[in-house]
Amino acid sequence: MKKSFHIFLFTLCSSLFVKSQVKASDKHVFWKTYYEPSKENLNEGSIVFEAVVDSGFQMFARNQMPQLPVGIEIAIKKSKDFELKGELIAPLPAISFSHTYKMPVAVYKGKVQFRQKIVLKTKKEFVLNATVENEETSNTEKVVFYKNDVVVSVRPQKGVRLKFL
Repeated sequence: MKKSFHIFLFTLCSSLFVKSQVKASDKHVFWKTYYEPSKENLNEGSIVFEAVVDSGFQMFARNQMPQLPVGIEIAIKKSKDFELKGELIAPLPAISFSHTYKMPVAVYKGKVQFRQKIVLKTKKEFVLNATVENEETSNTEKVVFYKNDVVVSVRPQKGVRLKFL
């Protein structure tokens, strides 16, 4: 009887600990990544990184001041199948005062899209690997860092594009 009570107590404490660990790791920025072919050129397209930030949370933008969090970083692994064209296109962030840092910070809220144009070097389907790092904060201003590895399937379009004058 005493042994079964200890097993029950241990199981209960373990489940509460695991549950608290899961709660602490809840993310509030959700990512969707996909390939979008160009409408003008068969050999080009964009990798779209779409973030949805929960209400009451915000994600730090890129290019902050040195004493502030790094913000969002998107790194695309190089491949023989494509090359990057230009810089990552990001929307204009909002400015919000941070009580933690005691200064204004650039943040994203709601739904945000980042785009990276690529030039395809193959006509075959391939996968693109990328890493997305973001720092999010809540109304309580607790800053949390997340790193996501993403794989995007790229299927080049077939055919010929005709332009009519």
